[in-house]
Amino acid sequence: MDAAREIERLREEIRGHDRRYYVRARPSISDAEYDATMTRLRDLEAAHPELDDPLSPSKRIGDALTEGFATVRHRVPMLSIANTYSPGELGEFDRRVREGLGSEVSTGYYVEPKIDGVAISLTYQEGRFVQALTRGNGEAGDDISANARTIRSLPLVLRDAPPGRLELRGEVYLTRDDLVGLNRKRMEAGRMPFANPRNLTAGSLKMLDPSVVAERGLRLFIHQVVEGERAGFESHAEALAACRSWGLPVVPLGRSHADIDSVLGSLARWNERWSELPYDIDGLVIKVDALRAWPTLGATSKDVRWAIAYKFKIDVAETEVLAIDLQVGRTGRVTPVARLAPVALGGTTVRRASLHNEEEIARLDLRVGDRAQVVKGGEIIPKVIRIVPDARPAGAAVFRMPADCPTCGAALERYPDLVGSWCENVHCPAQVQRAIEHYASRAAMEIGGLGRELVKQLVARGWVADAGDLYALELEPLAGLERMGERSAANLLHEIESSKQRPLERLLCGLGIRHVGRGAARLLARAFGELDAVLAQPREAIEAIEELGPVIAESVGRFAARESSRRLVEKLRAAGVGFGAPPAAVASTPESAFQGKRIVVTGTLAGLSRDLVRELILKAGGSPTATVSAKTDLVVVGQSPGSKLAKAQELGIKTMDGTAFLERLRK
Repeated sequence: MDAAREIERLREEIRGHDRRYYVRARPSISDAEYDATMTRLRDLEAAHPELDDPLSPSKRIGDALTEGFATVRHRVPMLSIANTYSPGELGEFDRRVREGLGSEVSTGYYVEPKIDGVAISLTYQEGRFVQALTRGNGEAGDDISANARTIRSLPLVLRDAPPGRLELRGEVYLTRDDLVGLNRKRMEAGRMPFANPRNLTAGSLKMLDPSVVAERGLRLFIHQVVEGERAGFESHAEALAACRSWGLPVVPLGRSHADIDSVLGSLARWNERWSELPYDIDGLVIKVDALRAWPTLGATSKDVRWAIAYKFKIDVAETEVLAIDLQVGRTGRVTPVARLAPVALGGTTVRRASLHNEEEIARLDLRVGDRAQVVKGGEIIPKVIRIVPDARPAGAAVFRMPADCPTCGAALERYPDLVGSWCENVHCPAQVQRAIEHYASRAAMEIGGLGRELVKQLVARGWVADAGDLYALELEPLAGLERMGERSAANLLHEIESSKQRPLERLLCGLGIRHVGRGAARLLARAFGELDAVLAQPREAIEAIEELGPVIAESVGRFAARESSRRLVEKLRAAGVGFGAPPAAVASTPESAFQGKRIVVTGTLAGLSRDLVRELILKAGGSPTATVSAKTDLVVVGQSPGSKLAKAQELGIKTMDGTAFLERLRK
């Protein structure tokens, strides 16, 4: 056996497993198999020290203490981004951008979540990780390369990266569930829990022992390619797409907007969704999308002029905790909720605040009778952030999660891979009610008039045991319900009947499959086209869909296997609810499909969005890529092409006019 070849094969295999597990959340082997592969690599490296490589995946977790941190000057300063809490000031930012650019560049914007973590600068040389620096004072930062290597989502070797030096900016963070898991272990050991994800992240990166840092489970998102215009990228969105293709984890949920009005229109949606993310964000970053505009706009001594941070306004109030109630959700998760003495907060009167789980209550050391500080951002559910220790009444008892469901009395379950307690009784009235509310919600089947109080009456009377029973409701009994009447009942039945025509992605979302929200439902619907096909897919087929992973695949499988799910699906089928249709077959001839071709698009195509063009290429069997390289098969030239056209001509890569390309796709 050639030791050098086997060592390199094992290194590349482990890098692939790390990408699938830590970046895409789609592991392809068990932990035991991974450990065995790593052991094999370490044994071979120990037997052949002449083949040592500091970027080997076996070297991620250092076992030596770092003797302080060297201070290194940033090649490009890490400047700040100005903050605003006012939509009106976003309009002023847009005015300054347009005045600064004149008619030179389009003023489209890219909006992405502002991760509440710790800023980091990463350098790669020839696709290999070289250095990680903190922000420091913006001009120079601490070299934390040894600690950064322990971040499993940080690839030490990039895939198909461009040659030369590549500098990236990103954010190191910790998920709330990871913090809960760490705190659970600390409390079991009799130690104080950590306060919040950001403080723990910052403290971990400056620890002198990388092996301890590795145990913290830090994660990484990339949000900028430094001097991306010099690397040949036309837009920030395009640069981030390239980062994804290199195997880097990019800040998710980013979106391009044509103008500031589109940006302002998105703020309300973010106010509704940001608390649902598994990690903390404290606002949005709005960036001019065109990279050649960045040098023109420049910067002040402190802030860049091509971006602004829209911070969510956080209001704080202090009130008394009257009780800790337990709320059973549609998936069976039991969530503690603080019942509060009414207090004015963010323009509303707050009486309740989510406490998330038993571990969060222990971290806060929250007890009934305490004075608590509560925050609220935008329209978000209030949250307790700390207590006032000196105001605690004598004899206040420590909270203990009960062993049984507060609604149905079934034994609560805890799982090693999930945070919290769960009622697994699918007939639990609280779950039934929440599931039907979700099915009728705007995000799912959008049944107008079917609100919480009405659902509560339907469930209490035994008329509805699942969403399928909605389609058997009749006018006369409905009209006799409290606050209904014949007209309201007729309107409701009309809404229920109309819901039968909703698209498949709405139905998939409404079914309440754990972890399947609108985004995952849309991907499943596009991939398989019809409900029966989705539920019949093997786990591997769902995992193979980009952006989905083993958690969602497992959830879909569990849903499909349950008898209660099968009964629900059959009720919906019998009622005439649309289940979608199989996706149209895609031609796969070279003349119409571009099967297996790596395709780069430069410029705009008939006014189509980049996302739509990407989807068309995928449907035709091609692989849309962001950068032109020797591996590119085709460059499609739209209106106002950029530097990629010249690069393609230089490399002798085939080009095609955008109009001809779209015509070919339609064949």
